[in-house]
Amino acid sequence: MSKNNKPDLRAWLGFAKPFNYAAAPWLGPIVSGVMVTVVGGLFLLAIASAAKMLVLAVFGAPILSTGRSLSIGGVTVALIGAPFVVWRSIVAQKTLNVTEQGHITDRINKAVEGLGAEKTVKRDGDERTEPNLEVRIGAIYALERLSQDSERDHIQIMEILCAYIRQNAQAQDVALPKDKATPEKWRAWAIRGREHPRLDVDVALKVIERRDETRKQHETDKGYRLGFERAPLRKIILTGRDLTGADLRDAQLQGADLRAATLQGADLWGAQLQGADLWDAQLQGATLGGAELQGADLWDAQLQGAVLRAATLQGATLGGAELQGADLGFATFDGDTNLTAATLRGAAVRFVDFTEIAKIEPHLEGMFGDGTVILPGGHGPKHESWPKHWPKFELGYKQFDKEWKKWLADPEGYVPPEPPEEDAQG
Repeated sequence: MSKNNKPDLRAWLGFAKPFNYAAAPWLGPIVSGVMVTVVGGLFLLAIASAAKMLVLAVFGAPILSTGRSLSIGGVTVALIGAPFVVWRSIVAQKTLNVTEQGHITDRINKAVEGLGAEKTVKRDGDERTEPNLEVRIGAIYALERLSQDSERDHIQIMEILCAYIRQNAQAQDVALPKDKATPEKWRAWAIRGREHPRLDVDVALKVIERRDETRKQHETDKGYRLGFERAPLRKIILTGRDLTGADLRDAQLQGADLRAATLQGADLWGAQLQGADLWDAQLQGATLGGAELQGADLWDAQLQGAVLRAATLQGATLGGAELQGADLGFATFDGDTNLTAATLRGAAVRFVDFTEIAKIEPHLEGMFGDGTVILPGGHGPKHESWPKHWPKFELGYKQFDKEWKKWLADPEGYVPPEPPEEDAQG
């Protein structure tokens, strides 16, 4: 039994877990029909019986005993009063629900107030105000409990915690390298002064990480992502953190330590990751389109099916990275991009210049591209080194995606389309 499933009467009766109404949706109408038929039938039978007794009593039935007369009266009163009893029960339940929601709202408001708690500290004769971490941490745990108690309020609570992290993750501004930094300068800058999140931010991250599968599924059903967009997270240490599916668009992650972090399906579109350490990070299906990755370390990173469209990869280390089926269209490489032992089987490229990337040659036969790609040495579609399964002209976006999928489905039998007449003549 998990720590959240405390033994009680509901658990003893077998109702500890909520019903999964998404399962077997066809069964609901059947159960509803059976219940309506049974309850309605019993109610109609009761009315018919009472009517018969009243008719016998009024129109010529033998004189009834006192007990039987009382029975008829009791049944009549019960039938007349039944709708009012039902209505009263419904009203009482609605009142209880409103009261409970009001109580939960009050608890949320009180916890949010605690997130802003501060205290005055005297040091060397000077007074200054700083965050009251003890009160703030207590407020974070209170929000976690509310999230566990109320599915209805779970997403709102996650939004509150994510906003708190965005506002408090960077204790102070971290200056970026001056002038136009090279990949080498980014790496040198990144390794100095990395810091762990402040204690309250660390607790908030842990609370988010340990939400159960039911709550995660609820987020998925509602289309919600953890919101860290544009968060200032420079040089922050997030080693091994689980941020699956998080929204990190345009996040400031320069020099961040994300080693072994779990970021499957995360949206890192436009994220600033210069000099970041993503060694062994789990980035399957993640979106890194337009991300700035100059000097970033992606050694052994898992990038299967990731989107790196228009990503900037000058000086990035992709040694040992798994890039099967990744989209590298419009990505920018240079001679210092490290592809040692990288796996690029099934990856797609278009509008990519490999002129100075001789290391890409062994991978080309296992990749897919079109006539927009420039091969090492500046060669184009007419050169003998052009992969036989690559179309020799520019494909439209939709057509490229269609041909790429066709090739992935049958690499051996795939035949690239012939260029249009004007291209063939040219």
